[in-house]
Amino acid sequence: MCVTILSTCRADQDLLSPLATTPYPNQLKLTAVGAPWHHGDSYTWLDYTAPQGVEFQLERTKLSPDRPARYGLNVTYPVLIDIGSIPAVTVGMRDVLGTGIDHMALYAAVGKAAPLSEAQSKWIRSLTLTAGVGTGNIEGLFISVRLRLTSGLQLFGEEYRYRPDIGFEFPIERQVSAKVASLNGRLFFGAEIRILNN
Repeated sequence: MCVTILSTCRADQDLLSPLATTPYPNQLKLTAVGAPWHHGDSYTWLDYTAPQGVEFQLERTKLSPDRPARYGLNVTYPVLIDIGSIPAVTVGMRDVLGTGIDHMALYAAVGKAAPLSEAQSKWIRSLTLTAGVGTGNIEGLFISVRLRLTSGLQLFGEEYRYRPDIGFEFPIERQVSAKVASLNGRLFFGAEIRILNN
């Protein structure tokens, strides 16, 4: 559930599904969301993007009161960036070491920012559509949309693992944002702190 608060920053996922972009190099961020009234269910991500653009993400998932938290390493490689008529493309693997919940699931994602008119640009900073396919626990096709308003508010929607998720994010200050999302039918609250922002 990785999110961004600056117009110059990107993320590798909207809610849970992969995006077709990775953050700019030399960025480090911590994102955590939880649902205390659902047995303390939570997701936590620590993301670092190397100078070459490859993103490494440590993920902690706790979704059951009678099972321990699972930890995984996700890796994302940017193939193309969204420029002109060329869409962004990434390939990656979730849970590279097989210790998390995705068990070495491969995926590819393609994304493109929709063109905006001058009138739309007064209210909308960007509108990005992403579609992709994965193996294993990612389970086939996924699609997502991200709407970023000029006010800084961001709205998200996705169909991932055959389930719809929605959410929104708003900036608190330059390096901190808050997020509310419905993930797999449960309401989560959380925040992101950008520790290193190039």
